[in-house]
Amino acid sequence: MTADLNRLKLLRPHFPAESYSGLLQKLTNERHDAFSQLLQMQQEKYKAGALPLDEVLAAHETVLNTELIHLELLKPYLPQAEYLSRRRQTLEERCNILKQLYSAFHAQYEAGAIPQEKVLLVRQRLKQAEDARNEFIRSTPQPPQSE
Repeated sequence: MTADLNRLKLLRPHFPAESYSGLLQKLTNERHDAFSQLLQMQQEKYKAGALPLDEVLAAHETVLNTELIHLELLKPYLPQAEYLSRRRQTLEERCNILKQLYSAFHAQYEAGAIPQEKVLLVRQRLKQAEDARNEFIRSTPQPPQSE
């Protein structure tokens, strides 16, 4: 599906804006549905004991990173408030998933199951995700607070 999105980007000049926007939304929704099904299957495997938690969390992180890329593709076609809201939510979710992954890796490290380097790599990814989220929050104007 990402290949379809990349081809669609190349064809963009040949489409009227409405058609391009509709195709982009359709492909993005299909990708979202496919990833949701994949994550659901992985969670079921995890619950059945056939898949470790860190693999499930890593897959979630990959899906959220892909979501951020596709939000950038959709940015010109989404209302600004929707784009900002979805981006912030995705950045928050990515931080939460990485916190869970860090916790799982740290517990495995303390049990002697994995080397410290793996824990440090996840910690670094978490820090980068938190920095990206915080920068987005700082650089995004907040809507006025209703009283």
